[in-house]
Amino acid sequence: MNFSEKLRSLRREMKINQAELAARVGVSPRSIASWEGGESYPRYKETYEALAKALGVEVNYLRTEDDAVGHDAGLKYGIRGNQNVEEIIRKTTQLFAGGELSDLDKAAFMLEMQKIYMDSKIREHSYTPDPLLSPDHSEG
Repeated sequence: MNFSEKLRSLRREMKINQAELAARVGVSPRSIASWEGGESYPRYKETYEALAKALGVEVNYLRTEDDAVGHDAGLKYGIRGNQNVEEIIRKTTQLFAGGELSDLDKAAFMLEMQKIYMDSKIREHSYTPDPLLSPDHSEG
């Protein structure tokens, strides 16, 4: 889910209109409409913080987009890392096919699953024995 989709979904879940959200954040209703339409993004960190506070979410939730984690995994761990993240997203999406959770809950779950995956890759990498330090490769 991208920023505009998250913003629109959160606002609708709160049952407020764009003008009400704009007043809470301290921006114009036109800005909210532009962000929800995917035409632009907030310029300032403080605006993201005000949006997060008004919508009751973490600021990082608004700043991250689903495919960013896959892209990061691809850069760090190659095509296999990107494929692993895509598989996690695909399987997790299947879990929600029944529509039992709100869009906000689904997005929060997906974000946490992606974080768990990235954390596990970091741990895996940090605990992999260095072959140059193993007894078989010691200088004699």
